[in-house]
Parts: sequence; C-alpha cells; structure tokens
Amino acid sequence: MSEIADSVLGYQQQHTDQQYLRYDPFEGDRDISIEFQKTSIVTTRATHRCAAGDLIRQAHEIPPGTRCRKESAKVDGSVGSCWCCLECLDKLREDDGFCWVCGTEHAIAARPEGGAG
Repeated sequence: MSEIADSVLGYQQQHTDQQYLRYDPFEGDRDISIEFQKTSIVTTRATHRCAAGDLIRQAHEIPPGTRCRKESAKVDGSVGSCWCCLECLDKLREDDGFCWVCGTEHAIAARPEGGAG
C-alpha cells in the first residue's frame, strides 16, 4: 500500500457527514448535464481512485475500509460514480475557502498560533 493510501486509511474525520456532503468539490467546474445526482458518505468495500486527489495533484487510490464521499449521477448521458477521500476534501476545502460552519465560500480568518480561534 502506498504512503498516501496508508494516510487515507488512518485519517480521522474532521467534520460531520452532513458537512462533507454540503461541500461540493466540483461546484463551478461543471458545464455539463447532470441528472439523478446522489451523494453519500460511505465506507469503501473495494479500491477506488480518489477524484479529489486528482484535483489537488496528489493522485492516489482509496483502500477498502475507508470512509469517503461517493457521488453517483448521470452525466451527459452516462451513469457513473466517483469517490473522494475525506482527507483530500479537507485540503480542497481549505484551498477553496469553504466554511464548514455556514456552508459557503468566504475568507476564513487564520487562527492565532496556539489558539482555538
């Protein structure tokens, strides 16, 4: 197993399932037809490529037994699914300025060093 896969498997969930579902790492990047979209937090039973890892240039596979965000939809006439590990979602969220509390993008003030801010 790769170092990234080991990290993903042992990652401690930082937010609630609802917060991970509220954040859409692909929002704004889609000028395609999407139908029957369903997102959920699942525990993988097989190995899957992390779509969020591709977005942050840390391509890796999600090993079985890992909690992740799964999205299924009919996109431009083809049905498919993609998986995003929670660790990569947290990194993307930081890059996007997405606020886990209110569910919108805005400037998030840096926490004071050593503070809980």
